[in-house]
Amino acid sequence: VEIEETDSVQTVIMVPPKVSMKFDAGIDKLIYDGLEIDNISTEILMADEAIELRDMQADLLGGNWTINGRYDTKEMEELPKFDFSYDINTFDIPQAFSYLNSMDKIAPIAAYMAGIFSFDLSMSGKLNPDFSLDPMSLTGGGKVEIPFASITGMPVMEKIAELTQLVDFKELALTNAWTVLNFE
Repeated sequence: VEIEETDSVQTVIMVPPKVSMKFDAGIDKLIYDGLEIDNISTEILMADEAIELRDMQADLLGGNWTINGRYDTKEMEELPKFDFSYDINTFDIPQAFSYLNSMDKIAPIAAYMAGIFSFDLSMSGKLNPDFSLDPMSLTGGGKVEIPFASITGMPVMEKIAELTQLVDFKELALTNAWTVLNFE
């Protein structure tokens, strides 16, 4: 199948006024790009020129993911607003590294780690007509927690162990590690 490219102009998708509806959705098992996601459930609301995703739950990567989000076109100046939060609980680090494309860019050390992590993030801002984030409007923050993990096979640590004769550098253990991030 050939797809012809056009010079179409993308516009903001407006949520209609005077429309109000709510529905619950659930999926027992979803396989997306090889990733198995179980027990998906959520409440979706459309009202007051906004769409909300409330308490979306899903089991994946050895843990649980909760997502809340809002897309709002009411009283927008030029771009729609969004609020988004998620809470990841006890994801398996090797599974997350192999399935989440951004892990190798955000945390390349995860390629050498075994263990679990949790991560919460909240952010708000504006969306461009193509639904990409307007980076100048973003605000938010979150926290990453690693209750336990081991790091093995990391070339730089193996080289340090070799040069210093300190064998402990070949395998490092993390317990109760965490970091906080904020952006404005």
